[in-house]
Amino acid sequence: MAFEKEFETGFGVIATYWKVARTDIDWHDRCACIILYGYINANARRSGKSPIGQECYKFDNADFDFSPTDNVIAKCYAKIKAMAEWSGSVDV
Repeated sequence: MAFEKEFETGFGVIATYWKVARTDIDWHDRCACIILYGYINANARRSGKSPIGQECYKFDNADFDFSPTDNVIAKCYAKIKAMAEWSGSVDV
């Protein structure tokens, strides 16, 4: 599970393949942190290349709608793709 969208990284280069690399969900405090790694393309990711970018998003309070019975990774992708800056991203 991943998605494609051209997005400029903090290094000023374009990553086109984005994958959830880490999630940290605090059920007690109702807070989730999602970290995406960006790669030049899907082939770079599949061949074991290092990510060229990282984006971190935090969801808490009213934005926290996770449940222990959810497919957490799928929910992470859905929440990220719902953000304006990620509109137009394509599931791959």
